[in-house]
Amino acid sequence: MHILELRPSGEKKIKTISKLKELRNEITNLLVTKLGVSNDLATLEADILLQKAINEISSRTDIYTKSDIVITDSESRFLTTLVEERLLGKPISYLINEKEFYGRKFFVDDRVLIPRPETEHLVDEALQLVKQASSFCFFDIGTGSGIIPITLFLETKILGNKPLFTIVSDISYSALEVAKINSKNLIDDSNSIEFIQGDLFDYYYFDDIISLVNEDTTVIVTANLPYIDILDPRTDHFVKVYEPSQALFSPDRGYFSINTLVASFYAESLKCIKKSIRFKLLLEIGANQADEITSNMKNLGINKIKIIKDYSGLDRIISVEF
Repeated sequence: MHILELRPSGEKKIKTISKLKELRNEITNLLVTKLGVSNDLATLEADILLQKAINEISSRTDIYTKSDIVITDSESRFLTTLVEERLLGKPISYLINEKEFYGRKFFVDDRVLIPRPETEHLVDEALQLVKQASSFCFFDIGTGSGIIPITLFLETKILGNKPLFTIVSDISYSALEVAKINSKNLIDDSNSIEFIQGDLFDYYYFDDIISLVNEDTTVIVTANLPYIDILDPRTDHFVKVYEPSQALFSPDRGYFSINTLVASFYAESLKCIKKSIRFKLLLEIGANQADEITSNMKNLGINKIKIIKDYSGLDRIISVEF
């Protein structure tokens, strides 16, 4: 087996390793030393990279139990490339083009944000709304990789329910391409979701969509918009380098996208009061943003507001009823 061992000078040499576990340990040590990650995380990432690069490794168990795996030259080169890119800080999810969310594996690359576990709280809350509704539909704004609407569609199917329709939008055409890949991979009928390129609420053709909604329908709008202040020093360096800035940062100290969406959506919803249509808006927010966002909502005349905390006890989701 071979792996290129990086020297401080940037030179490379081929080092022969007799056992797969030794190769794994070498990668682990490189990740600990050069990235400063914990040994447990480095070990996990080493296993993931080995599985990605070597065809004969189909699970982590193989690394512990197989001793005579043949690694081809092309696999060795691929593994070396993966390790080098990881040592530069490229996220593991981009290297293997995969991230688990709500128990499912989604395709991701640098066109979209890497899904975070905190977003599962938004899905949980949306499913609670589904259980209370006799009829419902989904709008997902700023969909990125499509994790929210695809998960909601699949989870409601498990519950024996089905949305009247599911519509998603994103300003980025490239992000929509990724969302379509995930829809095709995970949903039998990928036409069940309609994709629209547009900025926030602009392209929703609200009146046309509402004409398709029955009375007593709950319109569930989900949005995980950019909410980070570009000047926030707490933002991880590698997140800023590798993940799409358009999906991370928002003007006005991170509040612009959310406040703009809330104002335009609320104004449109007022037109539908006589139709007995209920609007539920679920927003993922930054941990310190709840007070200012809810204050802005109240100034608009919105009063049915609920703040939901994540598993760390931080404000994470705002639920609004119009």
